[in-house]
Amino acid sequence: MALWEQWEELYRNEGEAMALAFYRAHRAEMEAGAITSWAARGVLELMTIRARVGHAAFDSEYQKRPGIRRCCTVCQQPAFLGTAR
Repeated sequence: MALWEQWEELYRNEGEAMALAFYRAHRAEMEAGAITSWAARGVLELMTIRARVGHAAFDSEYQKRPGIRRCCTVCQQPAFLGTAR
C-alpha cells in the first residue's frame, strides 16, 4: 500500500494529472495482487473514489464496513465504533 499512499498524496496535493503519471509509472506494482469484485470499476477508479470521499466513507459505503476506523496510521489496528442497528 505504500505506493498507493504516495499516489494519494500526489492526488490530494498535486492534482489528478500528477497522480495519474505516478500510477502509469508504477501500475504493475500498484495493481499486483489486487482483486476487485466490481468488473465495471478498476482498482484506480476505486482508489480515486477512496481518496476523494475519504477512507471512512469508502469503507462504509463501498466495502460495507460501517463503524470501522483505524486507531492510528502507524499500527493500523481496527478501532471499532458502535453503530446503532
